[in-house]
Amino acid sequence: MAHSLVSAGLGVAAVAVALVAGCSSSGDKPSSGSGKAEPAAAAQTAMATATAVADAPAPADGLVPIAQLEYTEMKVVADERSADAKENHFRFVKIWGEVKNKSPYWVERIWGDIRYYDASGKELSLDSIGSAVRKDVGDKAPGEDFSAEVEFIAPGASAPVHHLRNFAALGGASASHKVTLRPARIATKHPEGVIEGMKDEVATVANESLTDASPHEHRVISGTIRNKGSMG
Repeated sequence: MAHSLVSAGLGVAAVAVALVAGCSSSGDKPSSGSGKAEPAAAAQTAMATATAVADAPAPADGLVPIAQLEYTEMKVVADERSADAKENHFRFVKIWGEVKNKSPYWVERIWGDIRYYDASGKELSLDSIGSAVRKDVGDKAPGEDFSAEVEFIAPGASAPVHHLRNFAALGGASASHKVTLRPARIATKHPEGVIEGMKDEVATVANESLTDASPHEHRVISGTIRNKGSMG
């Protein structure tokens, strides 16, 4: 499947990394995040590494161990807790972070558990849809799911995490939290985006919607995005 790409104001390296690596870690972070686009050479190196291990035997259980996965927390913002219990349904602790696949394999999902604690270090009870689903499927681990926003993650690539928890679901005031990753399943088939025929040009155009319709310059990036992976 191919799609045309036309954009303005983006660097070639930033676009290339997002597509070659299969995901971008900077687009969904808060503005204070420190993510930077990698040079195109770094992306090519990552893909060369992936190609070199494509035929390597995978672990017998089909899982990437936790030691080859990484979570980095970027920012935490908590709303002010209300004395009105109903109001706390709409007030949240918001967490931004990034997970990284350090293994030589594509993975289908990087996820884990998040647990909440009060100021004394006591774990808080949790009554959410996520915790209820865990009980229904027989998962007895405490907490709730905490996962990346990108489903398939290439070797060496990172993906953003954005987690919300409303105060009403917690059995007390949350002062801290803990994230524990689980092994990630290896993706034997996965999508893989590539860019073909990319051009980075400066074009002179006239925007009739502006009061001043005189020609002005726009940076135009064009090309074709194609999925060369397989999901069949």
